[in-house]
Amino acid sequence: VGGSVSFDFGRVPGPPCAATTSFTTNTGSFDDGSGTGLDYVNNQTCTWLITPATGTVTLSFSAFDIEPTNDTVTVYDGGSATAVSLGTYSGNAIPASLTSTSNAMFIQFKSNATISGPVFDASFITNIPPAARSGLTNLTSANVNLTDGLTT
Repeated sequence: VGGSVSFDFGRVPGPPCAATTSFTTNTGSFDDGSGTGLDYVNNQTCTWLITPATGTVTLSFSAFDIEPTNDTVTVYDGGSATAVSLGTYSGNAIPASLTSTSNAMFIQFKSNATISGPVFDASFITNIPPAARSGLTNLTSANVNLTDGLTT
């Protein structure tokens, strides 16, 4: 009699992530939507579609800590969840970088009704192929500066 009892139910959940977010830029970043110091929301499905104009997309995670097995992040090599899966991830091991075979990558995060986790943070870059070389150029000057066309 006369003492206090405390319980730790984990961190307070943050706001839910947006249902669907689309990127058409060559670089960008996104996360689970929870905010700093908050857990993500249970029972949600969120997706991110990355479709730059050209090139392939490389996705990298800088933080990853979600409920093992029941909450997942799945990365697809294309524009929807019907595309080929590049991998499904859960737990707290940061996945290796993933690269699409086209200019489309689809990411889906699903959390179940119990136990949330602190975070995942991801960023992407577009791998733009070098401009196509066209034909030959005849050089007629004694003083010419040549470049590979890739550097400025």
